[in-house]
Amino acid sequence: MISKDVPNVIVTDIHSVLDFKNLNLFDYAVTTLDGYDMIKIPDLTGPGRHLRLQFADVEYGTYPNAPTIDHIKQALDFYDTVTGDDSNTILFHCYAGISRSTAMAIGYLAAKHRDKLDTIMKDDLYKAFYDYVKTMRRYCYPNKLIIGYFDQLLNLDGSLYNFNKKYQLAMDDGGLIT
Repeated sequence: MISKDVPNVIVTDIHSVLDFKNLNLFDYAVTTLDGYDMIKIPDLTGPGRHLRLQFADVEYGTYPNAPTIDHIKQALDFYDTVTGDDSNTILFHCYAGISRSTAMAIGYLAAKHRDKLDTIMKDDLYKAFYDYVKTMRRYCYPNKLIIGYFDQLLNLDGSLYNFNKKYQLAMDDGGLIT
């Protein structure tokens, strides 16, 4: 299962994150919030261990304060520091823990497993990523724009983005992806 191959990943919302801070459950943190909410979040881990990305939860790049490809480049650079030690736990959170944080966690898993993504079983691996994140967040609806940027920067030729569309269609229909 995917959990044996990746560092511990926690995906949550803004309301739970401060409780986790007090429990010392993670080594790194990725915060994706828009504007006012960002100032409520203290440094969660220490210098160089907390990435703060400020953008809105929108899926159109023309929208003010939308996620940009530069945000995802920053995330990938940050992920490179995390992946050096498989014992690290990384916390992903946004406001509701549904869209931005789940997309960032899936992007992290795709970056972590880049070497395996050239196989014919790519959809099986993507499904494992989504299933893994969904174990933590019942409502998992990854932001399409963020997923698209990860797909582009990881040179996945649209496969992650297309899987995300298939996944979201299945969720919209109340079904499971097979």
